[in-house]
Amino acid sequence: MVHHYLDHRTGKHKRQTLSQEEMIGRYISHVLARHFKMVRYSGFLPHSHSKRNKTEGAYA
Repeated sequence: MVHHYLDHRTGKHKRQTLSQEEMIGRYISHVLARHFKMVRYSGFLPHSHSKRNKTEGAYA
């Protein structure tokens, strides 16, 4: 399989040839197990508190 991507270091588009097994392995590495949940918003300033952060200051 041929994979096209942008190399951010050089700013150029590149082409990479992978076997089907390698491509599936790279894809599967991003899939979570059935009982896990993806955490999208967490950390110091989570999106769910953005209005409060702007009005009260960051957790002040």
